[in-house]
Formats: sequence, C-alpha cells, structure tokens
Amino acid sequence: MRCTLIPGAENRDGALPVSEGMIEMASVRIVLTGGPAELPEGGRVAEVDNLCDKVKISFGSGYEHFSHHGEVTEVDGVRLPVFRWCERTKIAE
Repeated sequence: MRCTLIPGAENRDGALPVSEGMIEMASVRIVLTGGPAELPEGGRVAEVDNLCDKVKISFGSGYEHFSHHGEVTEVDGVRLPVFRWCERTKIAE
C-alpha cells in the first residue's frame, strides 16, 4: 500500500508541519466509519500517527479494524481522512 498525504487533512493545530521539504507525520484526526452500530458516535473521530496503518479499536470481546483507502470527508469545516471498517478479530485468550 502506498502512503500519501491527504491535502487539507489537518492535525489538531490546523496544519501539517514541514521541515526541509519533507513532511513530518504529526497526529492526524481521522473519521471511523462502518463496523458495529453500537460503537459510540463520540469514538468515531480519532487521531493516528500514520495513515498507512490499520486502526484497531477494542470493542466488546474483540477488536474492530479500520483502514484508509484515500477517501476524505468534511467534519466541522475540516477535511479528514476516512478509515472504513474492514474486519473484526477476537481477543486471544
């Protein structure tokens, strides 16, 4: 999977820092979509350090996994990357 920076995706400070022509990955706010309906709406906006990694949320007796495929959405006037639900795994005993 190729990692790309989403134009307009902002961190909590409202900008992505740039150093010597290189983009430093700061925490980026994302939106989680899909998965169980019982997943709290308040937990649907999160922060990640890397758009290429899956997001794993502990929920019930397992983990809900979300991944990014380039989609963005606008939340409160800010464009955020969308991570869609892709699988559920059980917690190992």
